[in-house]
Parts: sequence; structure tokens; C-alpha cells
Amino acid sequence: METIVGRRLAQYKIEAVIGTGSVGAVYRVEDVNLRRPCALKLLHPAIIRQPEMQRRLQHSVKNVSRLSHPAIVPLYDYGRKSGRAYITSAFIPGISLRHLLDTLAARQQTLRLDEILHLAAQIAGGLAYAHQHRLIHQDLHPGNILIKRLDRPARPDEPALQATLTDFGLSVVPPGGLQTTPLGDMSRSLPYLAPEQCVGDTVDGRTDIYSLGVILYQMIAGQPPFPIKKPSDAIRYHMLEEPVSLRVLCPGLPAAVADIAVQAMAKAPDGRFQTAAQMAAALRQTAARLTAADIHLFFPQQTVISLTRHLTEMGQGKAAKSKAAPVVNGRPRQSRPSPEAQTPVVQARVSPVAAPVLPGRSSLISAARLNAGTVKMPLPSSVLAARRESSTSPLSSYGRITISQPGHTPRQLNLSQSRLIIGRRSASDIALSDLSVSRRHAELRRVDGRWQVRDLGSSGGTLVDGRKLTPQQPVFWRPGQTLRIGAYTLQWAGATPPTRFSVSSDQFSVGGEPARGGAERLDCIGRVERTAVARFSLTVWPHRLPEAGICRVLVQNEGDLPDEYTVLLRDESGRLRITQPHGRIQLEPGESSAVRCLIRPRQRPFTGTARQHPFIIEARNRAGVVMRDTAVLQNRPVLSTGQFLSLLFFLLLFLLGSFTVFWLFLRY
Repeated sequence: METIVGRRLAQYKIEAVIGTGSVGAVYRVEDVNLRRPCALKLLHPAIIRQPEMQRRLQHSVKNVSRLSHPAIVPLYDYGRKSGRAYITSAFIPGISLRHLLDTLAARQQTLRLDEILHLAAQIAGGLAYAHQHRLIHQDLHPGNILIKRLDRPARPDEPALQATLTDFGLSVVPPGGLQTTPLGDMSRSLPYLAPEQCVGDTVDGRTDIYSLGVILYQMIAGQPPFPIKKPSDAIRYHMLEEPVSLRVLCPGLPAAVADIAVQAMAKAPDGRFQTAAQMAAALRQTAARLTAADIHLFFPQQTVISLTRHLTEMGQGKAAKSKAAPVVNGRPRQSRPSPEAQTPVVQARVSPVAAPVLPGRSSLISAARLNAGTVKMPLPSSVLAARRESSTSPLSSYGRITISQPGHTPRQLNLSQSRLIIGRRSASDIALSDLSVSRRHAELRRVDGRWQVRDLGSSGGTLVDGRKLTPQQPVFWRPGQTLRIGAYTLQWAGATPPTRFSVSSDQFSVGGEPARGGAERLDCIGRVERTAVARFSLTVWPHRLPEAGICRVLVQNEGDLPDEYTVLLRDESGRLRITQPHGRIQLEPGESSAVRCLIRPRQRPFTGTARQHPFIIEARNRAGVVMRDTAVLQNRPVLSTGQFLSLLFFLLLFLLGSFTVFWLFLRY
């Protein structure tokens, strides 16, 4: 980052670096003309040279400067000086939501549930105001949200906090979708993009609502709903995958809160809140009904803290403005850590107790029984990361369920409760969104170390290994048996018994090498051998096209080797015009890519009924393995049979009337 602190840019004296964003660096400056503090964003030269970013920037400056709302940072000025473009806005003495969430995750803490809902409602209120003025944010993520402490609450029942939005109209997401050249660094934006942004479809206010739903999910669960690292991940997860239910991660979360997040994150815009004002109202109504237990006990694995009190103690409020460096759209500059802090260390006075098993991971020491004594061991960062990850999900002691659906990547859930409801409702413990699943479809119950499944009177029935269950009659579900619920198949496997060894209070051995108790470093090395597999999946959406349209084909490399794929669409009837995708798709293991194909009928009938024209989609890898799927184009006539008969009837009436007039004219 260039050092321009202490210099002047136009009438602004640059005092300190605040942070960095996807489009430029942010500085705290003083307007020497008006004698007021401001935040100045110095835009990257490469960003300004792009015509699309110039258009967005001009639109943003023109419209945001007219807005006046507590949840939107006021925009003061836009200018160019010495070949550099900059934007100045009000200086917010607060903390960015991104930095706050990172800090809470590192400390295994979470905010009070009422504070989370009120902050989300404030953000939704700011979005609603902007949408009324025809301004869409398009790049909503925690780094663009600032939180400050107020002297008094803005509303009677709200905490003394205010969330504000920044960077309206400065989205680096290309309008053509994630498969086109990005306008800048998108790494912070990818986990929060709406499905329509991923594929370049039309965006509107509901796009921001989806992003806010993802942020709400992260504020509650402590982690985003999807592990997105690159554009192909964003396409796959936002378009196709359903997140783990919040009530699985947070067993004490009220169902009404989980329903708000699910509705906001609906894949189709029509399934979301249609306005941000509706979402804000739902958040405030739900917050008003919370009990003390709801506020403090919704996430048993985390320590619940009050952000209002935290900001006061950390000196982030207005009264402590001079004591702490506020953060605007970024992280504060941190001091260099001491050498002792470089190596994570765990030290505890322990009594005989079994260590927890991290779900879904193989650990070198998965469980241990420790006698009374002091143990101090440096832990590798990977172990700490795994431990932090395990703290956001319940520890698995009842095994794991694998859920499969045709055309989707299987997902796994750790079983941590003795009773689970499976259904289409978002409040279900295992939520399956397909319409073939009833709202309350089936129940799983742990009985004497085994699982029982009971159909709850579903419309489609529940099958175990092909045998339909009698409603309300529980049967045992053994490992390896397939449970069929609507379009889904479920299988469960018991938990792997942990490896155990004992540790004496003074000396123990690992792998034959003795080690004294106390401060001792142990390096454990293991090897896993696995046969490489070439495997891939094919997903097509939509499966039914109305007249001409775009068919999207997603290919995902689910194997262990890089591979390349060819996608081909075939119409055996010869009645369709198909624009085939060009070139081969090269994918690394775990990557996915989507192609778009235009499908049109060669001839549209003038009248009659709609005709269904099926076509085949094939994906072939380098070894010649083929995956197939089918879709249908609905070729509608220009006039339906009813419309044609109506037109013919009026035409006959017109001819009859004309003949009558002509006959009367000749007669008289």
C-alpha cells in the first residue's frame, strides 16, 4: 500500500490508514476547508479504467449523495486529483461487521440474539430506503457494514447501536456473471452473492435481500452458510445447494428466526421477501417476542456477549473516540504480536475426562484419558482450525447421515440429537426443500442405541429399502439401509469408535518413544493412501423451458484428478435450434463450471396446443465416460385453440355484419 499519510489530496489532509477494500484503500482525513473528519476511499487506477466501473461510480455518486438515512453513510464528494480518483464520505467511529465477526469467531463468542435481529433490521431498513430511490447495493457483505455505539437507542425497544451501509454501487461483480472477467477482487463478495448475480441474470432489490440473509445466517451461526473460496464454488452453492439448517447448528434458536433466514436466502427471487421493508418488519416483530432464554441460550457452544457493552468497554463509542482508532470498511491496524503469541499453546489443569472427537476429521490423538496433572502442548494451526470449526457444530456421537438427491451433490449431517424431524419446513431439524416432501414428513428417534424412523402421515410416504412404512408406526433403521423420502435418499453410518490411550501424571510413551510430562513438543506423522477416482456430476437447470430460453449446464469434477469435459446437447426430433457450448471444460478436483446454451424451436405453430420437445444433455470426460440428463422445451403456438376459435368467431361476425350492411345498401 502506498504511503501517503501526512500528505494532502485536494482539500483533504490524510491522517491515517483505516483499511482496504476491493476497490481501494480507505483513509481517515480532515477536510481543511470545513474542519471536519471524513473517510476518503482512494480508488485503484485499474478499477477506474474500466468503463463499467466508471458507469457504476457515476451512478452511485449521483444517487447516494441524495440519500439521507441513519443506516446509509452520507457521501460528501467525488473528485480526481493527480490522476487519482477518490470518494469522501462521513467518518463513522465504529467497527466493521467483518472485523467483529472474525473477532467473535476467534474467541468462540456470539452476540445476543436480540442485537443480531435489530442490527439486521436496521440494515434492511437502509436497503428499503435505497430501493425506494431505485438504488441497489449489489455488493453487500460484512466489510461494507459499519456498527457504532449510540448515546441512546434510535427506537425504544432497540439497543443503542446503529448499523450503516457503505460502498453503494461499487460492486466488482461483472454484470455478465462469474464466468466473465471480474471488475476487481471478488474474494470478499463471493460468499454473499445472490444466484442471479452468479449467472448474470437481472438483479433488483431482492438481490440485496439474499445477501442480507447470508449475513444474518453468519451472524447467528458464526460462519457463512457455504464454504465458498472461488467463483465456481459460488455458482455451485448459491445455485444448487441448501445450507445446513440454523436449528441444527444452534439447537436453541427459535423457529421464527430460522424461517426469516431461509426465506431471505431462497434461490428464486419470488420466494424471498419481496421488499426489504417486509424483512425489516419481520425481524423486529420476531425480536419483540424473544424470551431471555432465546437471547442467551440459542447457541450453547458459544459464549453470548452484549455488543453494546463490548463497544463501551473497548472505547468504540462516541465518548471514547479519541482513545481508539475506529474502523471504516476494513480492519484496524494491529500491533505486531509477541513471540510467545506466535505459537498457539493449550495449558490446562485436567481431571480424568475424555477429550471430544472432532466430527468428520481423523485426528492423530482422537481421544485421551488424562490423569490429574498439568499439560502444556503447542498445537499446530490446523488442529486449532479444526477445533474452532467443531465449535460451530454439535459434536457427533450418533453417527452421520448422507442425503442424496438426483442432480445434486450429496451432503452429510452429523447426528447430535436424539430426536429429529424431517420435513419441508425450514424449521425442521433436517429440512428437505423439494415439494415431494411433506411439511412434517418423518421422525427419527434414538432408542437403545439404535435409530427408529416413523412416518408422520406424509402425503408421499416413507420407504425403508423399498418397503413403505405404515404411518405413525416406528421401525428400526439399520446402518446401510436406504431411507426414501420424496426425491431424497438418506443413509446413516454409526460413529467410528475413537482410538484411546492413557497418560500417566509424570511420563507416557507415544509410538515407543518416551516423553516426560510437562512442557513437551510431540510431532506425529501419518500417511493416508487413496486410489485416485475419476468421477463427475452433471446438473441441468431449468428442466422445462418456456418457448425459447437459456439452458444452463453445470459440470462438477468430483474425482481426485484434473479432467476435461465436453458438453453436447442433442435433439433427436430435429425440431430445435441449439447453440452448442464452445470448447472443452478443464476442471481441477472439486471445481465446477457452468455453460449456457440457447434453445429455440425451428418453427412455432400458428395455432393448436403447446408441444413438448425433449432434448438430451450429455457431458463426456477425457476417458469417454458419459453423464446424461434430459430437459423439455415447451413450444407454444402463436394462438391457442381457444384464441383461434374466438378470432374466427369475431371474423365471421364481421363478415356477416358487412354482408348485411351491403345487402341493405343495395336494397334501399
